[in-house]
Amino acid sequence: MATFYDFENRTAFNPETGEGTPNAVGQVYAKTDTTFSTPLVVTLMGSGLSVTDLHTDQYCQLQGFQAADLVQVVFKSGDFTKVLNTTTPLVGPAGPAVADAVDNGDGTVTFTLPDGSPAATVALPPGPQGDPGPAGLPATGAADDDAALATYLTTPGTVANTALNTTARGIIAGATAPFDKLLPSLTIGFGDSITEAGSNPNTSGQGERSYFAQAAVLSNQRIKYYRNAGIAGNTVEQMWNRIETDVIAYRPDRVIFMGGTNNMGLTDQTGTQATVRLILDRLLEAGIWTAVVSIPPGDGLAEAGRQRILDHNAFLKAEAQKRGMLFIDVFALLVDPATGGFKTGYATDGVHPSATGARIMGQAVVDALFGRYPEADKVLAQTNTDTDNLLTNGQFVTDATADGVPDGWVFAGGANGTCTLVTDAAVLGKAVELTRTVASGSTSLAQNITSLAAGDAFELAVKFKPTGSAVYSIYAAASDAAFTQLSMHKPVNGWSSAYDGYITAYIRGTYPTGATRLQVVLHTASGLGSVRFGQIKVKKLNATVTAPTPPPAETPVALVTTTSEPSLLLNPLFADADANGTPENWFVSGSVTPTVGSDAAVTGNVLTLTRTGSTGSGAASQNVDTGWAVGDQIELGIKYSVPTAGPVVNIYALCADVGGAALLNTKLVNASSASTAGFVTVTARFTIPANTTRIQYYVHTASGTGTLKVGQATLRKKVA
Repeated sequence: MATFYDFENRTAFNPETGEGTPNAVGQVYAKTDTTFSTPLVVTLMGSGLSVTDLHTDQYCQLQGFQAADLVQVVFKSGDFTKVLNTTTPLVGPAGPAVADAVDNGDGTVTFTLPDGSPAATVALPPGPQGDPGPAGLPATGAADDDAALATYLTTPGTVANTALNTTARGIIAGATAPFDKLLPSLTIGFGDSITEAGSNPNTSGQGERSYFAQAAVLSNQRIKYYRNAGIAGNTVEQMWNRIETDVIAYRPDRVIFMGGTNNMGLTDQTGTQATVRLILDRLLEAGIWTAVVSIPPGDGLAEAGRQRILDHNAFLKAEAQKRGMLFIDVFALLVDPATGGFKTGYATDGVHPSATGARIMGQAVVDALFGRYPEADKVLAQTNTDTDNLLTNGQFVTDATADGVPDGWVFAGGANGTCTLVTDAAVLGKAVELTRTVASGSTSLAQNITSLAAGDAFELAVKFKPTGSAVYSIYAAASDAAFTQLSMHKPVNGWSSAYDGYITAYIRGTYPTGATRLQVVLHTASGLGSVRFGQIKVKKLNATVTAPTPPPAETPVALVTTTSEPSLLLNPLFADADANGTPENWFVSGSVTPTVGSDAAVTGNVLTLTRTGSTGSGAASQNVDTGWAVGDQIELGIKYSVPTAGPVVNIYALCADVGGAALLNTKLVNASSASTAGFVTVTARFTIPANTTRIQYYVHTASGTGTLKVGQATLRKKVA
């Protein structure tokens, strides 16, 4: 009897070459059919129709299908071909007990049975990272540590031991050693606005223009979304300044990193590259499996700007490969070769990907990670009465009143749409379908959980399949007895993308103090179309799993208030003994006129830089050559005010080498032309990188008209 394997959410796209076939027709063939002589008859998922022709959509995504007795097939459309792997979880039989693990010195390890016969020879991932596994397999030098490998892999029945079985090892083209597949997959997306893209897991939720959010749902829980650590406007220097609190402190299993778009305005990329190396080395040092993603193109750039992006991506690839990290090229998918900018429809403003562009990027990440992320341990309702599911009727099986609303759930918004239960082969139990009948007004299906206690960590997962133009969200909101919202966990927020097959939303959260209920909501806000949901589960995490709790708050940087305090800057309070408008020890240059005065909001004096024209830069600066050493942690800060919008303001500390090349640029204010409501305090911390010979403190205006006022300039070594 034939065994049918699923091929769901597969794409006709090659992430290495950037080639794909959107809106095309093709066929699939057995891998052994090298002449493509006999197209396979496959079964469409959902309809059950038997076909030979498969269609791709505008995203190069194929219709979901099943193939008999094949875990790999080749899709062919014209001259384009691609090997497709099944999405059906494959687990081989338990492997034999392993007596020893011997490093062969060539990047492989041979495992032997108790009788001395070889069990398997496995290629370890390249590079110093070693793709660490759990239970003590070291992060570096794994191939050289016989004892660690033997201890980890010799226990019969463990997943590692099972993975040695030929059946289990051979399913993913033999390209990946078992170790990175066996790693847990709680993943943080780390980057700038292209990662964030309007997302905030604790308030607004995950937006569909975030490529990281798209990758998480498209991966069907291979990527377990842990945290979106993207912040709009961040340079790589700002990412480096927060890596400890925003990434390392959460102890993720994996990180997907993209950075550098906000550095592309700099002609000299020396500092950018030095900071990226710091970031990658810190992730490596922390034992975090890391994938590095190229930055996207930009519209309307001059040749020099386009080349800078190409050079940066080549640099990212080289640095990732040096460290044994995976590099994923999304640039090739997004770029229009004719212009060097985005392909039509792939960006919103020439810099940020649209939902379409983000989805293409997300699918590329999933394709690249397939086989490197585990398929097992999905958090979905496997029966309608799972004992660990805090929701009742998680498979939507029962409906005692036969009104289309599953028992235990409350449907609202009947004037705007309907709620029905449908049988769908792609989900266990039944699917609940929210269908919009009018374009405005919301509908929702909700259930309250009251069995959690303050501090309990939980995880939410649900399969969903949207069609049409319905705008939909999935969330769990904790509230108190007065129904005041205390926390929001929203893996999908206001999406309108339609998908050919089911995808999976996943998020973790912690039940806050004072909460009396956790309301789980499946919601549509507007538009027409429908969304199907299935196998929803909320599970309390056990004590052995670390919940994503915020890292401990670091003591804020305190600004200098007296001249007797330790300071790397001379005259940080802007004294002007000779009353000439320029404070001692500060160098003022360019298109500004300096004056020194006072303000009740500032301790010491206020330095005012008044623009003398709308073009040309002007600044106050100070060089700091002594009092610090490489590796020192530095505290940086200032108070500033822009009474009227106009001047383009930059305030930063630049670490430079002996030749003046930038090694690290820590920006307090980055190209802002906005006015402020009085004085604003801005602070940061950074670590002085290797080869630094000078720190340059800049209060800078790039262009525009108006005034910039500053006080209490702070640059000091951090006190432990």
